[in-house]
Amino acid sequence: MIYIIFAIIILSLLSAWEEGQQLIQRGSWKREDYKFPIWETAWDGKWKLFDSHHLAFGLFVLVMFSAMSLVKIDWWMIVPCWIVFFYFRNIFLHIVFKRKPLWKYIYLIIG
Repeated sequence: MIYIIFAIIILSLLSAWEEGQQLIQRGSWKREDYKFPIWETAWDGKWKLFDSHHLAFGLFVLVMFSAMSLVKIDWWMIVPCWIVFFYFRNIFLHIVFKRKPLWKYIYLIIG
């Protein structure tokens, strides 16, 4: 069970990093409001798949498949895992990575 929670937290962090980059790149969020690393590479260069967006999503897929091969869960655990994943993802997006945290996103923990 601890492996499932650990995998969900790591997946949530990587998902938040990747989603935050997308929102900044399309102009929905301001770069100066967030503190996660973003770097670009030349779109036609040799290292084009090693920008921060591709790295975040690649690590997400790697961790997801590794977790799936190591941990077997019952079908009824899918929905609770999905809820926990998105809850932690919101915590990373709106509290951990934000320069001025929005503490309202932690309300489920403290009531």
